[in-house]
Amino acid sequence: ELLDCSVKKAVGGTLQCDLTSKAVGSCNVELKWAGFTVPDTPFQVHTVNASLVTVKCSNIEEGQKLKTGDKILIAIDATEAGKADLQIVASGPTAKYKEIDVVDNGDGTFVASFIATQVGKHSIDVTWGGKPVKDMPLFVNIKKTIECSSIRAEGDALRLGIAGRKETVTIRAKDTGLLADKDLNATMTTTDGYDNDIKPVVEIKEKGNGIYTLTYIAAAVTSYQLNITHEDQPIADSPFTIDVKPAPDASKCQVILTDTSLLVEKIVEFDIDCREAGYGELSVKAIDPLKKNASVEVTDNHHIFTVKFKAMLVGTYSLDVLWSGSVVTGSPVKFDIFDPRKVTFSTLPKPADFLALVGQSLAFDIDANSAGKGQVTTQVVLSER
Repeated sequence: ELLDCSVKKAVGGTLQCDLTSKAVGSCNVELKWAGFTVPDTPFQVHTVNASLVTVKCSNIEEGQKLKTGDKILIAIDATEAGKADLQIVASGPTAKYKEIDVVDNGDGTFVASFIATQVGKHSIDVTWGGKPVKDMPLFVNIKKTIECSSIRAEGDALRLGIAGRKETVTIRAKDTGLLADKDLNATMTTTDGYDNDIKPVVEIKEKGNGIYTLTYIAAAVTSYQLNITHEDQPIADSPFTIDVKPAPDASKCQVILTDTSLLVEKIVEFDIDCREAGYGELSVKAIDPLKKNASVEVTDNHHIFTVKFKAMLVGTYSLDVLWSGSVVTGSPVKFDIFDPRKVTFSTLPKPADFLALVGQSLAFDIDANSAGKGQVTTQVVLSER
């Protein structure tokens, strides 16, 4: 039985018929007076139970992240709830949606849909026969549609990294909050497929105004692939291939010298072998005898660097040699520059006085104060008689 019927007297000599539903379904109610059918009866009664209606968002059930422009699909199952009118109200943060399409499948199920145009929290309220459905309203969050091609990464660390050193990459997007739901992600793997024991450490932080910083530390000296994605889709130019080099070690740089005492106005040249010193940059600063900077030329031949400068002054040139900011072994490199033309004889005898008796000394003074560091040597050569 679907209904319990009872008739009782009411005010003014009328009768009141109470119908109480006991189950979901449809039935006909016929009224009789003195054994005869009352006009307009029988009439049909539908009993419903809105609590038996189920509502689901198909997009969420499928794991889809909803964005503006997406069609939001609402599946309604009222097969156990009886026959009634379905009403759906969808509201965004700023306004209700006026256009909601509802398809009746004819079997007690319905599919409602609308296009999301607002960003933020949405509520979907469903009633069945004017009665609220269980667990309503249904809430969904709509995000702004972001083109992955508009998100870009920049920085030298996208091409080259140093093992064990924290490298930084800047990511520029037009929107903030991309980390809130872990939409912006990055992974780093070796390109050769070898699974290193120590995984690269990759982290993304938001700085504000659509700027994000990605940092990574790679322990192995190899080639890596950095994948940066937004909602599982690659950003512009991703993935990136990064060549990780060994960390610089200034102690393994070798200064190769042939002579440190040289003539003035000559080109001074020496080599620095950095082939075993890891990846780094060589810097050389030269100071002349007047404590001023001197011009230096440095050329690289497969990490054997040749340093050249022209020594125009007499005295000591000092060269500070750094490998990626660290002092190399043997630095500072010093060169003593001399000029024999500045050696003078203060009491040079006249030619007529060069004649001396055997056993008699012939003395004269040598002034080398302006000639630079050096050592005086004498050579006696017998002339022809």
